[in-house]
Amino acid sequence: MPTLETAIIVVGIIAGVAVAMLFGDFLGNRVGRARLAIALGVFVLIAVVVFTIYAGVVLLGQKS
Repeated sequence: MPTLETAIIVVGIIAGVAVAMLFGDFLGNRVGRARLAIALGVFVLIAVVVFTIYAGVVLLGQKS
């Protein structure tokens, strides 16, 4: 299942980058925290939903 493992890694990287950006914004205060948090929250939510759908399709495909 190398494609599912790749998808898990990509979602982990996206979440890690989001946390790093929020931490950087907290320290640097260059961009408004609220705007960045909302944008990253939406982006991570979309990534998790897409991953969940993809994982469901892959796992259902294996049962057949």
